Amino acid sequence: MRDGGFTNFMMVKSTAIVLSGALLAQLIGFVSIPILSRVFTPAEMGIFQIASAAMATTLPLSTLKYEFAILRVKANWQVAALLYTCIVMTVCMAVIVPSVGHLWRSLGGPLDNIWTSWMLFAMLTGGGIFQAVWQVAVRESRYTRMALAKPLQALVFNLFSIVGGFSSAAGAVILVLGDMLSRIASSAVALRKCDIWPERITSHLNIRRLRLLLWRHRKYPFFSVPSGIIGAFAASLPVFWLGAMYSDEVVGQFGMAWRTVFMPATMITLAISQVVNGRLSIIVRQNSMHVGSYIMKVAFTVTAYATLPILSLLIWGESALMLLLGPEWDMAGKMLNAMVPLLFSVVLGGPIGMTLVVIGRPDLQLYWDLSRLFLLVAVFSVCVSVSINPVFFVLGYSMAMLMASVCFLALSVWASHKSYAPAS
Repeated sequence: MRDGGFTNFMMVKSTAIVLSGALLAQLIGFVSIPILSRVFTPAEMGIFQIASAAMATTLPLSTLKYEFAILRVKANWQVAALLYTCIVMTVCMAVIVPSVGHLWRSLGGPLDNIWTSWMLFAMLTGGGIFQAVWQVAVRESRYTRMALAKPLQALVFNLFSIVGGFSSAAGAVILVLGDMLSRIASSAVALRKCDIWPERITSHLNIRRLRLLLWRHRKYPFFSVPSGIIGAFAASLPVFWLGAMYSDEVVGQFGMAWRTVFMPATMITLAISQVVNGRLSIIVRQNSMHVGSYIMKVAFTVTAYATLPILSLLIWGESALMLLLGPEWDMAGKMLNAMVPLLFSVVLGGPIGMTLVVIGRPDLQLYWDLSRLFLLVAVFSVCVSVSINPVFFVLGYSMAMLMASVCFLALSVWASHKSYAPAS
């Protein structure tokens, strides 16, 4: 069977290449976790988790989501122009966002120190460059480069954090610097020897053509920026809520459980989604109408393969995590059990999470992100009203996310049949 010029064999091969890099990256992270949990305290991990959540929430502003247009344009000079524009905007926004935070605090507004610190600048710079470069790698099917970049990112982050943690008392600052450097190093590897360098596009690019290119894809800043902010805020909401209701230590327990199991699952499904997005991009550019059946097949296949490993975590996960991390992380083990529905949510919705954007429906993505945010706020409000403990709070969050992923799959299939928009 063929969809958009890809055979099933090519799909499996490409996924295997990207997954190999993701699995190696997770192996590096897994080996490092017992050391990180002893070098950094739960409170320090909590500060880093809050900084990461702040970065994720403001990251859509860094490029105005023009990196999504990279998947849809046809000419190489357009890809390069969008990439360079995204990088320039990233650096500018990384300066502007903390500056606005400083201004707000100087006017008497309440704001956490994270939002005004240089740590947010560092994480926004690394994150913005990484997300723009990664879309180029996905579009160009640079799966081998992507497979090399992921382990490098994990190695740089963990090595820098461990060495810096032993040699310095800077705590969360070391983790932030490691995050920024690892993303930049990964971006450099993913983009190396790519065919979109300035000398190849200068004859095509000028201010007028760049302005027209950005205007043609204006729906991404209009719809995808608010959608991205809302989606990132919804994903970060449990971190902010746990910090407000309990303490940095509880956030650190949640963060370590997330880093041990949820983060590896997310990275594996992200590796699959990068191949899926590349294939969807080709299907859309070739005006094929196989999107609905394709995403159904991907979602159910990945979920079927993941079911047994996830259920095994429910049985042995808590005791294994306690053995791995040490006795002071006992709550993280209980939170891991509560994350089982969340893991099913990740494997069901993660590989197809960009479907609405790739097929040209960022408006539906925005409405969807708003609906998911309202659902989470409702669930968390109930948790606050009954003074629920942190573990049951995480369980409620997990169940809400599983329900949301099922609804997203149904919406994506419907949109692919009713609202398909070919690339311009």
